[in-house]
Amino acid sequence: MNAKVRIAPVKKWCEHARRNEPLDICEKLVGMEIEIYPMEMTTDTRDPGARCWRITDESRDRLFQALDRIPIRIPWKLCEHMLELGD
Repeated sequence: MNAKVRIAPVKKWCEHARRNEPLDICEKLVGMEIEIYPMEMTTDTRDPGARCWRITDESRDRLFQALDRIPIRIPWKLCEHMLELGD
């Protein structure tokens, strides 16, 4: 079963999440509802101890569309810093 979460405000994102795009581009994603696979939690190799979740392909495609990019057809993960989690 998938869990619905929202993209957190950019000020909560880690350096790794913020560094790839200009701030105005990142802001386009804030508040967007996406779906994650809660059972597919791993740790982030770039930020030891940070949790990451795989997002659904549909959510990945919507994120890329919001960024005016062609979706990359591989599984995509987001770290906990980018997500508004209910923990």
